[in-house]
Amino acid sequence: MSLLDRTKMFARFPRLRLPVELGTEAVYLSCDTWHHSHCAVAVAAGVISACLVLGLPAAVALFPPKLRVPPSELEERFKDVRDPSGRPYEYLQFNKGL
Repeated sequence: MSLLDRTKMFARFPRLRLPVELGTEAVYLSCDTWHHSHCAVAVAAGVISACLVLGLPAAVALFPPKLRVPPSELEERFKDVRDPSGRPYEYLQFNKGL
């Protein structure tokens, strides 16, 4: 049983195991102390960090940060929002944020 088999994260999310194992396979041959847990943890952390650094900006870029929706599609408290002159807004624009 490897170090990855003993972690709670891979027991809970088994699909994460493949990317981590593929990333660590290249280092396996060059790491003389692979059986040592510090080496395995460092490599796994590096692979996960690289996936986050490369994947998160791409995933955020897929969705527009600002939305424009009619008030009728929002919660009750926003359905009757009016401008300073008393006219109802046709659309409300907001930033989704992260």
